[in-house]
Amino acid sequence: MPIFQKSVITQYLKNLDKAKVDLTFSKFKENFNSSKIALIRSMKEEEYYIVPYKLDR
Repeated sequence: MPIFQKSVITQYLKNLDKAKVDLTFSKFKENFNSSKIALIRSMKEEEYYIVPYKLDR
């Protein structure tokens, strides 16, 4: 059983400001580009938390 009903999620998403969502998502894409995502996926959890500076490269 889902936590939220589909109708509740749909109504919530309709009420979001589309411009704000687009702006925020573009900032997310700038920060987490495909090379960073590939690096994160290749790391073990311990490596990710111990060596976070690798992600800034």
